[in-house]
Amino acid sequence: ELVKSHGRLLQGAARVAVVGGGGIGSITGSTTRRSDAKIPPAPSARRAPWVPKASQVTFSGVSAPFNASWSPDPWEEQPRKLTLNLVEVEEIDPPDGESPVCWLLLTSLPVDTAAQALQVVQYYRRRWMIAEFFKALKTGCGLQKRQMDSTGAMLNMMALLLPVAWRLLTLRTIGEQQPDAYWSAVLTLIEFDVLLARNNGRSRSPRYQLASDATVAQVLAAVARLGGHIPRNGRPGWQTRYAGWEQHSGLVEGALLMKSIQRRRR
Repeated sequence: ELVKSHGRLLQGAARVAVVGGGGIGSITGSTTRRSDAKIPPAPSARRAPWVPKASQVTFSGVSAPFNASWSPDPWEEQPRKLTLNLVEVEEIDPPDGESPVCWLLLTSLPVDTAAQALQVVQYYRRRWMIAEFFKALKTGCGLQKRQMDSTGAMLNMMALLLPVAWRLLTLRTIGEQQPDAYWSAVLTLIEFDVLLARNNGRSRSPRYQLASDATVAQVLAAVARLGGHIPRNGRPGWQTRYAGWEQHSGLVEGALLMKSIQRRRR
């Protein structure tokens, strides 16, 4: 039931009427898939065909003020009904033994055509990347742990950490989507030289040595090890990625300073 699946909207205290069940028909495309339909798909998940359909739904408002939650306005000023467009996306031919993924997307955007419905689906697919960016910012970079005592100080801290979070997400995304790409897809020459020297001077195992033609996956694994990641523990988390990148960035800054000192001494 739609209301139960989206309790944050109406707190389960409303009725739903579906208008125009035929919608716009269906269109076929492809998207990434996860077995849990409530979780937006990760970029690294496998691709699967799907069919979106669109219609319109009307929510009847709650009858008591303490349950009203679809508007920040006082309960007396809230509309008794709310009409939105609904896009349903269902997976075609799911893997054996698995239920098809099904999304129910509520939107105020128009869905009169197949292209408009598809655009709503594409917007929702971006939600996963946005969520991962905020994980990189809040969990990886530790924004919420900085204990700023004013809005201005927090905004200044965000200005410093946003590029770092973006870089971390970019590194991870390219590493997952193009793991065999050449290292220059994610690092500058000085960044790679520093990582190569640090990693190969620290790691005694040939398995973890970096070569001059290292791949993106090997580079990111080396950065994670700088942050204390143990390969047998699985995929590194955002905190480990940030710790490794912070250490690597400090080493790169030191290398750049040394180059500057050497130029002045010539």
